[in-house]
Amino acid sequence: PVTGVVGWALDGVPFFAPLDSDGNDQVLKDQGTFDHCNGHSDSYGVYHYHSNPVCTYIDTPGKHSPLAGLMLDGMPIYGLLGDEGVFPTDLDECGGHSDATHGYYHYHLVASFPYTVACLQGCVDTSKL
Repeated sequence: PVTGVVGWALDGVPFFAPLDSDGNDQVLKDQGTFDHCNGHSDSYGVYHYHSNPVCTYIDTPGKHSPLAGLMLDGMPIYGLLGDEGVFPTDLDECGGHSDATHGYYHYHLVASFPYTVACLQGCVDTSKL
């Protein structure tokens, strides 16, 4: 699984991986510390998301969710809903697919673990991190 920063929401706030350094589900571990936007700060004061940044986009009933951010590999991540406003059922092991609305590969946020992405499909130059 991916660790550390895995992307950025449209508001510039980083998405952190869903697992902590011990391999625990960070969202379950930190329940009660998230604000109304699903973000919180770490021990260094860095505000970030591990899951759906609900204040950054608005879903329209019957429509594909809008763009929520970009992942570290440059791929877009959209909200929870896919084509026709339905939860996608064909996401791959990383949490992405292509669909009728967006014919290119993209990720979706999901309501349960791993919340953002389980892995990254695109190329990441880790020497730059």
